[in-house]
Amino acid sequence: MNVTLIAPPWYYKNPWIPSVEGLSQNLGLGYLAAYLIQHSHKVTVIDGLTDGIDNIVQAQTKYEKPYRIGLDYEEILDRIPNNTDLVGITVPFTNNAQIVHEISQLIKKRHPSISIVQGGVYPSTLPYKALTDSVDFVVRGEGETPILQLLSGIDPMKIKGLVFRKEGKIVDNGRAEQIKDLDSIPFPARELFPMERYMTWSPRGTVSKRTVCVITSRGCPYDCTFCSIHPMYGYQWRVRSPENVIEEIRYLVDRYKVEHIEFEDDNLTLHKKRAAEIFDRLIDLNLGITWSAHNGVRIDTLERWLLEKIKASGCTELSLPIESGDPEVLKDMQKKLELEETIQVLKDCQELGIQTVGMLIVGYPNETQESFQRTLAFLKECKKYGLKTCAPFIVKAYPATALYNYCKEKGWLDPRIDDHLFFSDATDDYVSVITPHFTREDVIKRRDMVLKMFDPVAYYMARMSGLKRIIKKYVPERVLVTAKYLTNRGLSKVVTPRCA
Repeated sequence: MNVTLIAPPWYYKNPWIPSVEGLSQNLGLGYLAAYLIQHSHKVTVIDGLTDGIDNIVQAQTKYEKPYRIGLDYEEILDRIPNNTDLVGITVPFTNNAQIVHEISQLIKKRHPSISIVQGGVYPSTLPYKALTDSVDFVVRGEGETPILQLLSGIDPMKIKGLVFRKEGKIVDNGRAEQIKDLDSIPFPARELFPMERYMTWSPRGTVSKRTVCVITSRGCPYDCTFCSIHPMYGYQWRVRSPENVIEEIRYLVDRYKVEHIEFEDDNLTLHKKRAAEIFDRLIDLNLGITWSAHNGVRIDTLERWLLEKIKASGCTELSLPIESGDPEVLKDMQKKLELEETIQVLKDCQELGIQTVGMLIVGYPNETQESFQRTLAFLKECKKYGLKTCAPFIVKAYPATALYNYCKEKGWLDPRIDDHLFFSDATDDYVSVITPHFTREDVIKRRDMVLKMFDPVAYYMARMSGLKRIIKKYVPERVLVTAKYLTNRGLSKVVTPRCA
């Protein structure tokens, strides 16, 4: 059968993509496309963001006027082949929801006989909200198995992971069946995607090297209360073999001349022996590439001997999920991490020359002023041992997480949280959790104190909101977009500016 897979345009607060974000390489759609092709289906891919990166439109949502970057809806509709039997739309974040609902409605109006399926984190966590009148099926969890079964003509009532309407009632078949042998899935069908654009501006903003994303595992056996991975990938940690991972990396170097790998795993080093084998093979092959792990690696897995292999295999940066410097807050998060372990890893990384970046959550329930002061003191100690910078995130209570349920029970959720999560930029100042221990202003102040500690210049630039408003008012939008593009990409990379 003929399948069209769509990655939607995105909302951003400003009329440009933040330099630290870059372009999603849509690994999920890539794997799904490859899996369907392996089973003799024909696949067309539409990347609504990257293919339309020149197109910037100010939109209107319930509370805000964000910028939608990507293909116009009509352009997306025109790219769908007339012989399409099924359209699959990925919805990786809740703030894609309005865009995807609007696209689904227009597709159904033009092609009423085409089945529309939504998958990704948003449909997996909030399937009943995702199942609008224009959507035929929602997938809860990984999409390969249920979509293949749907295309094979199996009765939807018998397909795990599908949510749909029948005779006016919602049928929920639970979570999708997972593929346990990840080596059996072909490498992502990157030939269907705009790889040249992907590689010159990676999801983490890398522009200096040709960069590709790779994921070597799925799922997480841990139970951090703030994490939303489980509705999508479950608790069972499944891995690709080191041989399979290295085969993909060699292919990427041979075909795309890749220079840097961004590992997207949530648990790259969970099984230390497996991770070491991947790193050993990279060392032996000496492909001349570097790599980084921006999603974070579990700190308690980073023993000295493993860090030595990490360094020797080309690692340029490790993101460490410190989360908090207060043991009680870490306990509330169910992080299962000791502060001493973090200090030891930082010492080892400093001695080995591995660059480290910390990740912190501020505004967690039960984080008092005293506990935040303990976090600041801990961060100062971390800085002594080579922590280059620390990215503080205001806690977001995402639906279907233990944090969301706990705060809802306590009455600590902002009343607008559901709508805000659907329509807001992930990098804004929104505070979704308010407790007796702090106000919204307290949380923002704590976030800014961490920013100021590690990068005072960036902190003061970020605070110049008044100047930003003046510039935005008097400088033409296209000039701003082009200037931001040149800054993000570097003049040496520019061939034709996107907005020329």
